[in-house]
Amino acid sequence: MPHNLAHLLYELRRKAGHSDFQTEESITVIRQINAIMELGFNIVIQTQLRGPTYFVEDNGVLRNFCINPSFEHDLNSWTESITATGSSSQDNAQFNQGLESLLLTMTDSAGSGEVVQRQLASITGLSSGEIWSVGVDVRIEELTSAKMVLRLEFLDSSDVVQATHNVESTSISTSWVQLNNENRTAPATTAKIRITLIAESTAINATATINCDGVIVEKASARSAYFDGDSQDCFWEVNIHNGESFNDVDGTAAIAGHFVVSA
Repeated sequence: MPHNLAHLLYELRRKAGHSDFQTEESITVIRQINAIMELGFNIVIQTQLRGPTYFVEDNGVLRNFCINPSFEHDLNSWTESITATGSSSQDNAQFNQGLESLLLTMTDSAGSGEVVQRQLASITGLSSGEIWSVGVDVRIEELTSAKMVLRLEFLDSSDVVQATHNVESTSISTSWVQLNNENRTAPATTAKIRITLIAESTAINATATINCDGVIVEKASARSAYFDGDSQDCFWEVNIHNGESFNDVDGTAAIAGHFVVSA
């Protein structure tokens, strides 16, 4: 995809998605542009980039390690697990970032500790002593004998859990609010981190309706304001909505091996 065409599509998508102009028609346009851009970027990457892609970070760059953080692409990078009666799916009726969210629905349970959950593929390359934070936007429409859990786990290279940190919410709100799990230190032998979004029962006959959106995973003591590759001064590592994203907060990032569209 030529750079000038990609840039035009990027700007059209940004303007169509602005809250002052957003209509049913503009949402349809954004989805069509996303599909075109994703196809075009993948073609460029496959045909023009022969070596490994990489990113040269500096102190002025923030990194969101979450793949598909606003659930726009599909849910393949988020593994489903259900032990209660319920379902998990993309939802285009309620969203806070982009045009989709993750909907966790529980309609019944046989007791406490049953779940409807999606788990992000493990993030690798961690070292002990690193400090990590994760956050998610949630809209909790209904909870009966249930809770929302944001789980952060540190694993060793054999996927054995070294530490688990849960942050929970039992507050019903039809507005979007942040749920944050911050300032977690990786213990010795840590090699991976794993993030799970969970609707969990606390008793029999539990029900829950929870939307999750805008996941951010950072190597930091506190999470930043949400960003992904569609945000101002940000870009995707390679694949739109299906890779990590970077926020060039001071405009000094060095990029190599990427076909990048800047705002």
